[in-house]
Amino acid sequence: MRKQTRFDFVRGFIALIDGEKDPRNLLIAFELVQDVIAKFDISSHIEDLFDFVFCYFPITFKPPPNDPYHITTEDLKNSLRQCLASTPYFANFATPLLIDKLLTSTGSAKKDTMETIGLCAPAYGAHALLPYAQSIFDVLAKEVYNASSVTMENTALETIHSVVATLASGICVADIRVPVEKAIRSLLDPCITQLKHPESKNAKSAGYILRAAASAADPACACVVHTIVPMLTGLLNDNDSPVRRKAIVDIFIEILKGNNTLYGSLDQQLVQNTSKMDHDSVSPLAAYKQEILMAFMSALSSEDEHLRFSGIKGIRLMVVIRRFLLPDEV
Repeated sequence: MRKQTRFDFVRGFIALIDGEKDPRNLLIAFELVQDVIAKFDISSHIEDLFDFVFCYFPITFKPPPNDPYHITTEDLKNSLRQCLASTPYFANFATPLLIDKLLTSTGSAKKDTMETIGLCAPAYGAHALLPYAQSIFDVLAKEVYNASSVTMENTALETIHSVVATLASGICVADIRVPVEKAIRSLLDPCITQLKHPESKNAKSAGYILRAAASAADPACACVVHTIVPMLTGLLNDNDSPVRRKAIVDIFIEILKGNNTLYGSLDQQLVQNTSKMDHDSVSPLAAYKQEILMAFMSALSSEDEHLRFSGIKGIRLMVVIRRFLLPDEV
């Protein structure tokens, strides 16, 4: 009897909020949806709840002049996004629709979609994202390569980070390990192609993508490091122009930044006032310390001040990454 009462309540709740347009009531409705999902058995009403929520996506709102309630478009977007990310039950309905929005939208609607995918990814899990991973990465990488603004570029990179982290969580699941690794490679392989011309704008963008992937999870970081570092080392030549050498050194720096984020740094330790970070693994870059150091030291010996400055930045990053250099190496 209690179970039936819960079902009746959820059905009545959906009927009550269906078709709501007032932004004040929508904010309340979105909060209530999250409460209902958290406290009630929604298994028989997942599609109805999802249909109510998703019909507002992507939400637009222009506050009236002198609005006394100070409700903003971002307030509504954030609340709606939290609804969509509030249960893995929404994954099968939301994922294909979000991918379609990602492929067809532009401007603020695309940014909203990227941010929503980034927030929903951890809740939906690797199984839900895997069939769409290559499509997601293709669109997000294109957004980085052809960024219309720094904001759009950063949003795409943050979404890449979230999706890679979610997929990497499925590495330990035997039945999807191989397809997950293949999906991550689908993001990295085009970057490798771009890095063959390190002076190009696309190579710089590829470095940003590699940093976003490397900072997401151990398996992704190991894949980036073991694939890219030997390649970059092979590209370095002291006889090349300072511009080309700086481009290669700067990509090393992006990979170090990703490791810095994932494995922790002395800078973070000082800010957080703690002697131990949460991540206790050792960076896969440890296997390439000598090669990376030589690249930065070579940059320091250049007469070109821009190349020297990149060398200094790289050495500093090596020093501050936790559990990377031994005291005598420092």
